Amino acid sequence: MRKIFVTLFSYLAIALQAASGIEILDKAAQRITATGSAELSFTATSFSGTQPQGSSSGQIRVKGQMFKITTDEMITWYNGHTQWSMMPGSGEVNMTVPTEEEKQAVNPYAFIQLYKHGYKASVKKGSLRNTDTYEVHLTATDSKQEIKEIYVDVRKSDYTLLCIRLRQDTGWHRIVLHTVSAVKDMNDSEFSFPTQDYPDVEVIDLR
Repeated sequence: MRKIFVTLFSYLAIALQAASGIEILDKAAQRITATGSAELSFTATSFSGTQPQGSSSGQIRVKGQMFKITTDEMITWYNGHTQWSMMPGSGEVNMTVPTEEEKQAVNPYAFIQLYKHGYKASVKKGSLRNTDTYEVHLTATDSKQEIKEIYVDVRKSDYTLLCIRLRQDTGWHRIVLHTVSAVKDMNDSEFSFPTQDYPDVEVIDLR
């Protein structure tokens, strides 16, 4: 599942909306990236209109631009340049050099870098999971942007990310973040395909 991302509620002062929205996301991003690496557990759902079309739960580990995503359907490694994607039991792994759009589609953490470029922000006060939230709404300033708009729910008390929704031409994608935690001392090697662990898996080079 390669497409993904979040929720709603009431108004803040219009004159401060754009600045406040970016400040909130800056604090949420800083909370995750303070140690340089993080681990998140999530459930991602794609929609056609209001109807769910598929759902997948998993874990993502991130260090800088590198990430590893593990779900029942797919394991994806990205070391900052090369990406490997493997369906467990398939006997092969595809090796590619993804575009920025492809990285955004597969990586639910990508909005941490995305929101600062090419989007305007507004913010509302809201509530989610019985807690007060900020709901930040990002809209693309360029009609050619593949991701047209994003909603991000952030817990008001400590700026923890709770949920992300994003709209692409293909429809809406939602990611519910269950846990978000900083992790120290991640080894760079875990973001590349470990050939020694999969000696019988064929590497298909699509670069």
